Amino acid sequence: MKKHLWLRRAAVLVYCAFLFYLSSRTEYPDVKNWYPGWMPDPSVIAHFCLYAGLAIVAWLDFRYEPANWLSRRAPYFAIIFCSLYGASDEFHQSFVPNRDCTLADWATDTAGAAAAMAFIALTLRIKKKKSV
Repeated sequence: MKKHLWLRRAAVLVYCAFLFYLSSRTEYPDVKNWYPGWMPDPSVIAHFCLYAGLAIVAWLDFRYEPANWLSRRAPYFAIIFCSLYGASDEFHQSFVPNRDCTLADWATDTAGAAAAMAFIALTLRIKKKKSV
C-alpha cells in the first residue's frame, strides 16, 4: 500500500480544500423554511456529516501508513486530525463576512469524526466475529 500513499494524502488534502471552500462562502441557501421543525439545525447536520466524511478519509490514510505506531492507532489520529482541522476551520470562519467562530460547531465537527470512527470500529469488530 506504500505506492498509494500520495493518492491517500491527496484525498485528504482535496477534502480539506473542499471544507475550506465551504467555510469561505458568505451565504448558503435558506433551507430552514422547508426543513422539518423537529430536525436539528441543518448546519449541525452538515458539520456532523462533513467531518464524519473527513474522518473516514483521514482514517484510510492513517490506517495504511507505513509507520506501525500510527496505523495501529488510526481511528484516534483521525479524530485528533479532524478536531484540529475543525478548530482551524472555525478560526478561519471568524474572518469571513456573515460567518462566525463557534465552539458548538467545533464540538459538532469532533462529534461527527468520533461517530464515524465508532461506526468503523463496530463494523470491523462485527466483520471480525463473522470471519471467525
